[in-house]
This record gives sequence, structure tokens and C-alpha cells, in this order.
Amino acid sequence: QAVNAAQNIQKGLVGSGGLKLRLAIHQGEIVEDEGEIFGAGINVAARLQAQAPPGGLMISAECHQQLSPELANGFSDAGSLKLKNLKAPVACFQWRTGSDGSKRRDDLPVIAITNIEASPKTPDVIEAAADLHEQLLHRLSQRTGIRVLAVDASDEDRVDATYLLRGRLRARGGQARAILSLIRTDTSHVFWSETFEETTDDLFDFSDAVVAQTDNALRVQINAFDGQRLEDIPEDALSPSELRSRAAQMFHTGSISRYRDAERMIERALMLDPGNPMSKAMICHAILWPSLALFETLPEDRTTTVIEAADAAVRGATRSDFVFFTRAEVRAFLQGDIQGALQDIKRALQINSGYVWAYETRGKIEMIDGRFTDAVATMRHVVDLSKSDPWRARRLFLLSLAETLDNQFEIAEAHLVEAIELINDQPAYWNLLAHIHEKQGNAGAAETAHARAAKLKWVPSILTMDLALPEPHQGFLKSLLAEA
Repeated sequence: QAVNAAQNIQKGLVGSGGLKLRLAIHQGEIVEDEGEIFGAGINVAARLQAQAPPGGLMISAECHQQLSPELANGFSDAGSLKLKNLKAPVACFQWRTGSDGSKRRDDLPVIAITNIEASPKTPDVIEAAADLHEQLLHRLSQRTGIRVLAVDASDEDRVDATYLLRGRLRARGGQARAILSLIRTDTSHVFWSETFEETTDDLFDFSDAVVAQTDNALRVQINAFDGQRLEDIPEDALSPSELRSRAAQMFHTGSISRYRDAERMIERALMLDPGNPMSKAMICHAILWPSLALFETLPEDRTTTVIEAADAAVRGATRSDFVFFTRAEVRAFLQGDIQGALQDIKRALQINSGYVWAYETRGKIEMIDGRFTDAVATMRHVVDLSKSDPWRARRLFLLSLAETLDNQFEIAEAHLVEAIELINDQPAYWNLLAHIHEKQGNAGAAETAHARAAKLKWVPSILTMDLALPEPHQGFLKSLLAEA
């Protein structure tokens, strides 16, 4: 009756001139005292209401389980949401006017992970394959925006999933190889595939490396899909979590204009759910990175907003790698607090030991701190983790920059050439190459690289961003743009 009433209210408000309500229902224990009601059930319902889409309805899984099949089919899976003052995430389902029982664009993507095939079927390889499977389940289940299922290969055709993640581990004579593929179930299209190979006697160390690289690669794919599935829904009808999903997709474009769009999305998410720590971290990222890409200084009021939001995000989400990564960047680039930033990076890597963005930020902080040899080692690890990452070119550029600052010109040239082969329209990349050639005494090659840079128009993006390098390198990155 409550669900029917809520849906009838929302249907009746369609075309009412802009009035939109957000409704939520939870089933749980309550206490009544002289007309007032209290209890954990009320608290959950209140938290769910803040996550509901405007004009829609959010219900808990407990409520959804009690609905008739006909009524339940009108709801889409909203995933498990982390709600304020609640220790465990709450599984949720949502409904919008116009929803029916068919497959919806706003359904949460589901990844079914099949058992990893072992070859040969010796005890040690079988054990390592099982470990790889368990690690993938654990790591991916920590991501928001997806559901993860464990299935046997024989059952995969009967599982209602968006993707299948299949894998095979082969080990022989000190050589280990793992092949993983992400497949769209509706088209059988291989959405992502990667082969990992290494000479090793420790299959478990090898599995750790495979999981770290896979988690980073799929995080990008998931964010892209999660934003695309919501593109047909008007912005003012999106829930706070959906607004964050759209913003995350925009971050991955690298475009400053899309970062501005993302900032607008997150501001709306904060209007709907003011205290959400992930939204607070994302607004910091949306403001900070464009300023670095534009080589501009943030106004004092914006700086204060970002610093306060970063601190609030950490207080509210102590188990989020992204939150600590974001505050590390705020501390390093806005406050000049190198030690505090490194502490935040340490915490992010304790939460997620393979988090590539945290390693990248550590490498940038080491460059700011003048520890160029350390930065080279860190950025080489970042590049190793980014074999199929869309930001590989940017990370090769940062690695080449660290190597240049450390006077390792020959290897810096090789890494920068690889970056330019991936993305050749960045004038800073060509001018850094010219600088490396000059340091090697190759005037002809330097002149050619400068000429290539001069033909390019600098378009600000996160492919090239400012770093407050120490003397005598201060302003070096900006000079690479000026020469263009």
C-alpha cells in the first residue's frame, strides 16, 4: 500500500509545474510514543529519501523483497549505497514515473566472475587460480556503481548479468600468463581483454599484480558505462548517486569543459544530499584539476571551499581510497603540506594497494619535493599499472618529466616518444622532447620537435597540468606551453 501510494503521488505530480518530491520507503522496526515515531527503521528511511531521484521513489531491499512480482519489476537496481551514520551499505531499488518491467537503461551493471581456469591442473596452479578469482571478487565488489556475482562457468548462460569476466591462468617452467576478458552478455562483444605475462616462481605475487592492473582498468570501464547508461535521463531527474556517476564519466574525458559540467552535476548532488562525503571529494577534484590544467591560481574563496570539503570528505568516508587521494592533492597543490599529503597517499594505498591514481599523485609530490629519483621509481610503477589505461600517455609524460629532472635523458626520450605515439597533439610533449634533445646535444632533432610544437594549438586538458617544481625548475612546465 505504501509503494502504491508513493507511485500514485509521483504520477499525479507529473506536469504539475515543476514540483518534484523525493520519496523513500523502508521496512523495519519503529517505536511509537504519544504520536511520535522513532527507531532505526525511520533513520534508514530518512537516509534513503536523500538518495531518491527527484520525482521518484527509493526503497530498501527489505521492502523490495516483500513486493508482488508485478510491482517489484517496475524497480531498477540502485546498488548498495553507503548512508550517513550507518555502518553497512544498504541495498536499494528505485523507481521513476514511466518505469515498467522491461530492461531499463538505469539498471545497475552486473559483472559475473567465472572461476579462473587453471593450466596445467596441478595443485599449485589450481590454488593460485582460485586465489586470483577470490581477489578479483573482493576488489571489484568494493567498487560502487556495479554488482558483482561469483558463478561457475557451467551456469554463466543462466545468469542475468551485464558482463562476464572470464580468465585463465597458465604456469609452466617459471613463466606465468593470465588472460582476462570482459564480455557484454547481450552482444557477446569482448568489451575489454588483457594478457599478463611474467617470469616468476611465485604465482601469488603474480596474481597480486594482475588484480591491481585489472582493478584499475575495469574502474575506468565501469565509470564510462555507468555514465553512459544514464545519458537519456534528464539531469533534474537523477538521484545523487547517479549525478556522481555522470560526473565520474565526465572526469575521464580529460576535457576542461566536461570538468565544468561535472562540477555542476556534483553541486546538484550536494544540493540534494548536502553531507555526502563522496560528493564533497568529487567537488574538490572538479575544481582543483581544471585550475592546474589552466596553470591558474584558485581564488581565495574557492580555495577555502575546496580545503573544507576535502577535510569533511575524509571525516565522512574513512574507507575510501578516492577521498584520501583527493585530500592529498589538495594538501600538496593548494596548501603546500607535503608531509600531510604523503600521509593521505599512504592511507589510500592501505585501503587499495593497487590504486594507480594514488601512486601517480605520490610521484608528483616527490617531484614537487625535489626527490626526482624517487619520483622516477614511483612513476615507472604507475606506467606498469597503466598498460591498457586511457591515461597511459599522460603518465608516460610524467615519467619522462621525472627522468628529465633526474638527468636520465636517454630513457626519458624513449618514454616520451611512446607517449607522443599515443597522443601527438600536446605541444608540451613536443617541447619537452626538444629540451631532452638539447640536453643530449642534438640541435637538429630539438629544432624539429620545437617546430612540431609550434604548429599545435594548446588546448587545456588534464593531459598537461601544472606542478610547483622546486628551484631551479620552477615554472618549467609552463615554459613548455609558452614556447608553443
